[in-house]
Amino acid sequence: MTNNPLVTVTLIAMNHEKFIAQACYSILNQTYNNIEVIFLDNNSKDKTFEIGNEILKNSGIKYLGIKNQENKGVSANLNIQVNHATGEFISILSGDDWYEKKNIEMRLKYLQQNNWDVVFSDGYKYIEEQKKRDDVYSSKRKKKVKQNIEHYFKENIAGNITSNVGFFTKKNILLENPFDEKIHAEDWDINLRLSQKGYRFGFVDLKLFNYRILSTSLSNNFEMMKNSYFEITNKYITEIKESIEASKIYQMRLFEFEIHKLELIKNKSNNERQDLISAYTNFNSLRYKSPKKEYKNTLIYIKTLFGKI
Repeated sequence: MTNNPLVTVTLIAMNHEKFIAQACYSILNQTYNNIEVIFLDNNSKDKTFEIGNEILKNSGIKYLGIKNQENKGVSANLNIQVNHATGEFISILSGDDWYEKKNIEMRLKYLQQNNWDVVFSDGYKYIEEQKKRDDVYSSKRKKKVKQNIEHYFKENIAGNITSNVGFFTKKNILLENPFDEKIHAEDWDINLRLSQKGYRFGFVDLKLFNYRILSTSLSNNFEMMKNSYFEITNKYITEIKESIEASKIYQMRLFEFEIHKLELIKNKSNNERQDLISAYTNFNSLRYKSPKKEYKNTLIYIKTLFGKI
């Protein structure tokens, strides 16, 4: 083993006392053990730091624990961790997610063998409220990701279809391209920037991570998700408008936001009902190539929601 760990795992958490032990042990149980861990607690109000710190400092691996005295954004915290890292590679993990045992080994192997700069993989999503684990990708979506991963910027500029859990890359890349501290969806943003600059992306078709979905997750927070979407797309709006496919996806997302907003209204006025039907019709006109399928799907939606809207 070298003096400096080859891989630095940046573990970031806030109020994850129920999950942090699982995240820590998933790092310690890796088949690849030439690692260090930099654990940053974002001013938790529970025992997250105490639990994680106790496990990691007694593990025998190189370890640095950092506890913020005030909350910082995810991007700012990641930049702090990267600047403390001594490894050649960076593997990022959230305190409520966890790795499969061969996560680091396989990502590192495929990155080195293929001369990639950033590595993605298949994995699982775990819905906490239902205690249910499922595939993070449908077969159709994974096929699309695998086919287009080398053209990440073009394929993801108007909508992120790639799961970024367990983001793995070279440290020098993140030192030269820090996370944007003004952005909430930092993973999507960093990938777009790196891809646009020509860094090579690769996909490992192995289930290597577990992504925990909580009721407080960004994907379940409509307003934050919508704001994050516009934070990212506004940076690349010129490129989006120049692409027919990206423009189409962008318009579909706008209609999706409108649909979701109107669906949340319990007692809708007649105008709100018509706006909802109009938004769904416009969404389907972009979604389906077949007018018959578009009409049929819209009709089913209207009939399903007629008693609710």
